[in-house]
Amino acid sequence: PPIGPSSALGNSLCPTFHEKLLMDIMFVSAWNIVTFTTGRGSCYGCKPAPSLKLATNTSMFNHMEEDMDINCGEILDEDLSIDEMGERIFEKIINTASGELTKSEELGMGDNEFVPWQIGATM
Repeated sequence: PPIGPSSALGNSLCPTFHEKLLMDIMFVSAWNIVTFTTGRGSCYGCKPAPSLKLATNTSMFNHMEEDMDINCGEILDEDLSIDEMGERIFEKIINTASGELTKSEELGMGDNEFVPWQIGATM
């Protein structure tokens, strides 16, 4: 889909069934920080670039808080507006670009996850 001129984060919203594939594409496309939503708790870290994981629901966020960066479930659970959540995400991106570690970086995850030419089936 076309991305508007003011949509610098637009590519992070492209749907995919496989977070790893999307993260690899974003990284090789010169993204310095990658963001993606996960509702099932993907642990992908993409160590060549900081990877911010946006949990889509509070239940999964609470279960995997040590590896999720932002709980977007607060939009439903705590009546947070979409604009307020957007501000939180934006601030997290700025802080990460300024040196703050992501949860994956804190855990040391991602050393072996960036494999742009994986041989065999991808599941």
